[in-house]
Amino acid sequence: MSNVAKFNKFEFIDYLIDSGWVSLESHVMHDGEITPYYIDFRGFSDNKLIDNVVENVFQLVYTEIQKIGDKIRLEKFSGSESNVKKLEEQRNRLYDIEAYIGVPEGMTSVGVSLSRKYGKKVVIARSKEKEIADSFNKKWFIGLEEGDKVIVLEDVIQTGDMTHELIKRLIESKANVLAFGALVDRRENPHLNIIREYPQIRGYSASDALAKIFQIPFFKFTDIHFLLDRYDKRKRMSKEKMMECINFYAKHGADLYNYSIEGRQMSKLEDILRFAGGGVATINQYDEDWREREKELKQLTLFK
Repeated sequence: MSNVAKFNKFEFIDYLIDSGWVSLESHVMHDGEITPYYIDFRGFSDNKLIDNVVENVFQLVYTEIQKIGDKIRLEKFSGSESNVKKLEEQRNRLYDIEAYIGVPEGMTSVGVSLSRKYGKKVVIARSKEKEIADSFNKKWFIGLEEGDKVIVLEDVIQTGDMTHELIKRLIESKANVLAFGALVDRRENPHLNIIREYPQIRGYSASDALAKIFQIPFFKFTDIHFLLDRYDKRKRMSKEKMMECINFYAKHGADLYNYSIEGRQMSKLEDILRFAGGGVATINQYDEDWREREKELKQLTLFK
């Protein structure tokens, strides 16, 4: 495995942009909201895209294993045995992957292709419950066995509802969910149903909320902030489109974010509000425990 190439985020993002998978055309979401940016992976029947994603998922996981190995060597040198033990446990979790499961139906083909290519079990999550089955496991999965160590893959995490339901079903089936990941994290608020069930996660992004709820690591290829910034650098975004994006994210987003507008880097919410002339929708207010949440989530996130 020493000849595995390291994951290159820039190359992957550029491939998505150049291939037309990232669109700045307004799109009506399933909840009726109109988003000014849209990442469309419904074309996962495209074998070239599947192969590219499969290779990059493996590179991302293997790159993380290498990074943890580097940290272990540094901790051993400094004599911190407790940190060494924690890092070795994290690395062993990644070595123990038995199956990659795609959130149905968008990532099903990627999960199957990834498992087949790297000699893992093929496990398929059903999008609808099978009516006649002799166990909960068989109602919702094909090929899953109790104790299987799996990683869940999503194409785009927006509100997290589908990923949340899949992980819950895996846990109820007594599978061991090692981590979950997404090609793109939109960094938006969790679905209202998730907030109602777990009110303590209010203020977290959907992905961070799921990491906290299930106490498992989350990894991503990119997030909406990096993706839009990269898109702007390569194709240039109009001021009007940038303001559409800011207004939309101000209403639905979970982060204090950075945007570069007309060459000015804006890292403060007040700057963005002033630039928008007071036209930005209601903002998720910065609260006092933000940095505490961030610190807590870093302990869960293996994949930076």
